[in-house]
Amino acid sequence: MLETGKSASTLPRLVRNSLGMADILGVSLANTAPAMSFFFSFALIAGAAGVASPLAIIVAAVAILLKINSLVEFTRVTPSTGSYISYIGKSFGAVAGIITAWALGFGYIVAVGYVMAVMGGWSSLILSKFFYLSIP
Repeated sequence: MLETGKSASTLPRLVRNSLGMADILGVSLANTAPAMSFFFSFALIAGAAGVASPLAIIVAAVAILLKINSLVEFTRVTPSTGSYISYIGKSFGAVAGIITAWALGFGYIVAVGYVMAVMGGWSSLILSKFFYLSIP
């Protein structure tokens, strides 16, 4: 028996094909945050690609759609909540799944630190330029 008093056989289970394109799209948008990465990197894209910037954005959109498609195909084969960690764990074993989970957690920590550093730098520049306040 589990802590909730229900046996493992009475708990709801994942069902094959339960995640559709809209579900996977939501997970992908939340995980990859293309709007945030676009916001931070468009100047770099425009500087590197120049007038081909729209083409670069189209290629990125195709890459995101391919990622969504791969997740949809994975959910058809093995039920999951849409995380690559579960697919990696089932394909390559528990150790690979745990390593992936740790790497993802570390990546989130680094990403949040990066966002805070960038926002702090931008905030400092805005305060010094418009309000003449010097906050390093």
